[in-house]
Amino acid sequence: MDRVLIYGDSGRKAAELLRSEGYTVKTAKEIPAILPSETEADAALFLPSLGEEAVQAAGELARRHIAAIVIGKEPSEGHTGVFFLKCPVSPAVLLQSLSICREMHAHLRALEEENNRLKCAMDDLKLIDHAKCALIRRLGLTEQGAHRLIEKRSMDRRVPKRAIALEILNEYGSDEGCRAKCACSDSDDRKGEQ
Repeated sequence: MDRVLIYGDSGRKAAELLRSEGYTVKTAKEIPAILPSETEADAALFLPSLGEEAVQAAGELARRHIAAIVIGKEPSEGHTGVFFLKCPVSPAVLLQSLSICREMHAHLRALEEENNRLKCAMDDLKLIDHAKCALIRRLGLTEQGAHRLIEKRSMDRRVPKRAIALEILNEYGSDEGCRAKCACSDSDDRKGEQ
């Protein structure tokens, strides 16, 4: 974390401390109408002079994966990812808080990326299952046969199974609720397919 924004009056001492520790610091007396994005800052420090507006802005920045520290305010609910520090704050506590925020936000970002990856994988599996169902209903294949057909086309053409599933659904269409109609009665077959 190299880029820190400091909002509020009397940010000179905090800015000097952070610069001496290798941070790139920008200061502003007021919170801007358009908050920075993740590409513009790694952390934001809100000083006591700002009031409730700081808590709202800090919450929004935390949602954008920017570490946010509010000094001088009592923690309030609904602001996940925001650090609250009571005055006075020693230099060591401020530096440690920035370090913890950096680690926390990096961990949260990694978890969110993993969650999105898993959601995409689940969507792909659902799509492939719908394509299997379409093959079963339209061509009279077994579920195992439909699975093999999708896998073979995918390997032969060197494209993801998702692309093959989309082609099948475009060609044969998809019936809502067909999953229940064509579900295998033998659960061992389903385990081996996926």
